Amino acid sequence: MTDLTTTHLKRLLDDGEPLTEVEHALVEEVIRLREHIEGLMTVMENKAATGSSPQDPAIIASYLKEIVLGENQ
Repeated sequence: MTDLTTTHLKRLLDDGEPLTEVEHALVEEVIRLREHIEGLMTVMENKAATGSSPQDPAIIASYLKEIVLGENQ
């Protein structure tokens, strides 16, 4: 299976390997989504640690829509 770690994907862009425009866009989108998901995990971990927000699935889904999909309620 192909190595799809974020580090490997960034290396594909940095090394100038020949990528089609579509492949380049897909690599950038995967990296962008992973960064958003990492941010979401950090927010949720911080909220859980401080007890400032219940871990209700509806709240988590709302955060996902806002952070990953860019949707605002």
